[in-house]
Amino acid sequence: MTAKTFIQTESSKILTDPIFIEAVSKISAYEDKTSKAVDPATLAAIAGAVLKLIELFGGGDEEELIEAIRDDIDYMISLIEEVVDILKEIEVVIKEGWVTFVKTELQSYINTVSDSHEIWKLALTSSDTEFRSQTLSEITNVYTGLQIKARNAASYGYAHYDSIALAFVAEGHLCKLLAKPNIYLKDTLIPRYQNYFTLAVSDVPDSLVSRQKSIVDYSKILETKFQANTILRSKTTEQRGRTEYYFDNFLKVEGDIVNGFSFSEYRLGTGSVTEPRDGPIRGTNKSNDDATKNLILQNSAQIMQSYNDAHIYYIDTIIPSIKTLSASIESCNNYKKSLEDIKASFA
Repeated sequence: MTAKTFIQTESSKILTDPIFIEAVSKISAYEDKTSKAVDPATLAAIAGAVLKLIELFGGGDEEELIEAIRDDIDYMISLIEEVVDILKEIEVVIKEGWVTFVKTELQSYINTVSDSHEIWKLALTSSDTEFRSQTLSEITNVYTGLQIKARNAASYGYAHYDSIALAFVAEGHLCKLLAKPNIYLKDTLIPRYQNYFTLAVSDVPDSLVSRQKSIVDYSKILETKFQANTILRSKTTEQRGRTEYYFDNFLKVEGDIVNGFSFSEYRLGTGSVTEPRDGPIRGTNKSNDDATKNLILQNSAQIMQSYNDAHIYYIDTIIPSIKTLSASIESCNNYKKSLEDIKASFA
């Protein structure tokens, strides 16, 4: 295979890859909706780079040339993969934005029911048939809208369980105003909300329980990774007269990720070499490799920063998240129990 054929084949794969085409269209569509969007010029640069390779190396036919540009092709492919990863993040951002929008609209319906319930209730007792009919029509429209928004909101997960609980209360009020039979409440309305809260506290994808479990698992990883330790950070030398001494320099980490860390440094001698006036070199370490004698393995400041950052993240984010999810799970269990009691009251 010639270099030209290789490049043409690989570039054709990239430029016609559905992932690449989809990435271009999605990024163009999303760039105004989130700061995480990638400028479409990034993707254009990928295509341009491939075409540039054809232009520069199109006449070559050496196998060495193929190897030389293979890394460039791999890099371009990695850029596409990076873009796809960013697109996944964009989807999350947009999805969360849509959830917020749906929740806001759902809340507006709930507020309408709360504000209008007593007025509607009084209006339905009016002797004016047309007025009662208009009121029933208004209530029906709100009831239909509430159902749609509640179901949409429920389909986007469990973080807004509080709004779903309020939606049930509002829908229950509307069912009474519309004289829905108890059998409907018992066999249709309540089971639908029961299912939502049951899933919220079950170990299923995206549930409150599974989210808490993933955070707890991650907290354990952090606890294991960031703990008391002694870290070899460098190997150095020190000249004293005609003798060169070798040292291993350590950073000692004490404490834990919950309470924080303290740091101290020390060194241990590993040998020496004395340059004689005459005769053989004497010493316990006869290495003359400068790279070995003066080797920086890890930067102390970076190590300490990573430990401190992990501690702050653990305290400020991990622990509050676990506590919040625990309270949310408890609330959902309470809602679930309340629905069971309400349903039992219809027996």
